[in-house]
Amino acid sequence: MNSPKTPKTLTPNNDLVAQLQRLRLLRTADSLDDLLARAATQHWSPRQLLEEVARAETQDLARRSLERRLAQARLGRFKPLADFESRSTFQLEAKTDRIKIGIRDRIHPGIVTGLISEC
Repeated sequence: MNSPKTPKTLTPNNDLVAQLQRLRLLRTADSLDDLLARAATQHWSPRQLLEEVARAETQDLARRSLERRLAQARLGRFKPLADFESRSTFQLEAKTDRIKIGIRDRIHPGIVTGLISEC
């Protein structure tokens, strides 16, 4: 009951790229020739090749996921802290004084003295 052996055929890289794309291994499909060349020159074992594929695909998946979530969030461009208008100490002190005056006008005079001294 021996079944006839089917001859093994090598799949051309174009077919392999299409199969990798169907499996959603997009990074490997894009850089297949480079990956195979590195594996051959560095004498990788099959396990090392698979580890590299898994590492590259995991990184690519995380990158694409982040890009997709950022696009869905519609956050736009962030303004760096250095681009904000800086205020001098004098401007901040003047604003603090205006706040104290506003508090003093709204609160009973006996309480104001304690509040202002705490500020």
